[in-house]
Amino acid sequence: IQDRQGTIWVSGQTYERTGGLYRFREGKLEQIAGFSRVTTVAEDRDGGLWVATGGPRRLQYVRDGKTVVYDENQGLPGNAVSDIYQDSTGSLWLASYGGGLFRLRNGRFKAITTKAGLPNNTPLGILEDGKGNLWMSSNQGIFRVSLKELNDFADGKISFVSPVTYGVAEGMKTSECNADHPAACKTRDGWLWFPTQRGVVA
Repeated sequence: IQDRQGTIWVSGQTYERTGGLYRFREGKLEQIAGFSRVTTVAEDRDGGLWVATGGPRRLQYVRDGKTVVYDENQGLPGNAVSDIYQDSTGSLWLASYGGGLFRLRNGRFKAITTKAGLPNNTPLGILEDGKGNLWMSSNQGIFRVSLKELNDFADGKISFVSPVTYGVAEGMKTSECNADHPAACKTRDGWLWFPTQRGVVA
């Protein structure tokens, strides 16, 4: 990703080996100490950096030279995090491999899984459409859910969410999306793009 200062952050995980977190600025690439097996990186509206890893320090928040570590003690999923997205209200959403979708608000995590109505427990990429919905890709199609429903469930106000799913029947050549980053992208003209095993869908 590129942050608001123009610095480019790169996760170093590959299929051949596991790497860390790299920073590219002023023409120089440097590895940042203290990070390994980085799966995704995201900047929040306050300029802080969220870094997810496959190691014991599973989620780290870095801002102004200080680091806060989140783990299972705060309810973070034991599964690896595949994507991090901050919505328009400031809540943080984490997609996990096999653990479902997690909301982080006020330092607490809340899981939303197939038991609550999600069609898949392995969301890959997360986007917001500007119309009150979160869109997620998965290895079994794309689905959208009302952001209000997701928050109402996480706050204990409702017991289920009602997603709308998209797959081969809706025009996709395959329902299996790709987890490589970025797993989802929103362009300035409002289109939502998702890579799949058979091309890109919008």
